[in-house]
Amino acid sequence: MHGLRLSRLDPAAAGALRVISYFDRLVENHSDPDALTRATALLAECAAGTADHRRAADHRYGPDARALPPGEAAPTSSRAVVVDGRTVGEVWLERTGGAWPHDGLVLERLALATALAFERAGSLSPSAHPPQWGDPALVQAALTTRGPEAERSRALHLLGLRPDEPLRAVAVVAPDAVLMRRALCSCARALSAAHPRLGRPAPFGALWSTVGAILLPGPADAGPGGPALPEGVTAGLPDGVAVGTGPSGTAARLPDSWAQARRATRFAGLGPTWPNTVDATELGTLALLADIPGDAALAHPDTAALAGLGSEDLATLDAVCRTPSVRVAAQLLHLHHSSVAQRVARIERSLGFGISGPHGRQRVQTALLLRQLNAPAASSLGPQSF
Repeated sequence: MHGLRLSRLDPAAAGALRVISYFDRLVENHSDPDALTRATALLAECAAGTADHRRAADHRYGPDARALPPGEAAPTSSRAVVVDGRTVGEVWLERTGGAWPHDGLVLERLALATALAFERAGSLSPSAHPPQWGDPALVQAALTTRGPEAERSRALHLLGLRPDEPLRAVAVVAPDAVLMRRALCSCARALSAAHPRLGRPAPFGALWSTVGAILLPGPADAGPGGPALPEGVTAGLPDGVAVGTGPSGTAARLPDSWAQARRATRFAGLGPTWPNTVDATELGTLALLADIPGDAALAHPDTAALAGLGSEDLATLDAVCRTPSVRVAAQLLHLHHSSVAQRVARIERSLGFGISGPHGRQRVQTALLLRQLNAPAASSLGPQSF
C-alpha cells in the first residue's frame, strides 16, 4: 500500500479511485493520526501534517516518512477536521511548485480518516455513555439467522446487551469504507446522546467495507419503532450515506429487524424528497416494492419508459409525485411553477399517459420508485446471503 505515489497516478477518475482505496485500507487497519500523516506524506510526496486542537498534538512527516519538527510547518493547502459540526483539528500539505491534481482529494480523505481516528479513540465523544466499537464477528452473530439462538444470546452478552430486552438494528451504507465508518460513528454517538435513558452505549461494527450495523437497545415505552434517530443525524451525514432502522423487538427478532433496516436503506436518499434516514416501520406497503426482482421491475413498460428521461425530468417527477401540487413541487425544485408545468406536459407526452390525476400520479410514482430502487447507482447492501 505504501508504494502508491501521486506522481504515478492518472490525474483523472481512475487515479481518484486509487486515492480513495488507499485511505480505505488505512481506515480498515485502524490507523491512528500519526500513521495517517506518515502514509499521506509518502503518498503525496511532500511534507504532511495533522493537528489535534483538543490535545494540542501535532504530527508532521516528510516525503521520506521521517518525522519533522511540528513548529516548522508551512502549509500550502489545508483542510479542517470536523466532528459533529465542530472543528477539532486540521490537516495540511506542504507542497512546492504548485498543487498536484489529487491534492484536494488527499486532504479530504485525510481529514475524514483523522476525524474517524479521533472518534475511535473516544476523546471527542460528548455523551456520558459514548458509543463503542463492537467485534464485527459478534455483531454479525447477533444479527444472523444462522446457528442456534444460544449463539446469538452469547454474542449479545459479550457486546454488553441483554437478550431479554427490546432491541432494534440500524443499518448504515456508504460508498466507501472511510465514509461508512465516519457515518457509523456519527450515528452511534447521536443515538447514545439522544437516548441517555438507555444507560449504556449502543455497540456497532463494520460488517463489510461499505456496510455497518448498530445494535440499539429499545426501552419498552418508546413505541413500536423504538428509539428514533435524531433529526440532526440526517443533516450531518456525508453525501451518499444511507441509514435504515428496523423495528424494535426481542433478540429472537433481531435478524428480522436487521433485514428490514437493510431494506430501508434502499429507500434512503432515493430522490430530493427522500431523507437519508428511513425507518422501516414508516414505509408500510412501500417496502414490498424492494422485494420485486430487479430485472422484472426494470423490464416493465412504465419503468422502461423512464429510461428515456433526463435527470431534470426525473427530479421533476419525484417532486411532483411526492408533493400536493405543482406549485409546491416548483418551490422544492427552486423553479417557477409554469416551468414545472411545461416539464410535466413534456413528460406526459413521452410516457404516453397523464400524471395529473390520482391514477396517473400513482402509476408513475410506482414506476419511479421501482427504477430508483433498482438503478445501478442504488446503494449496495453488501453480501445478500447474510
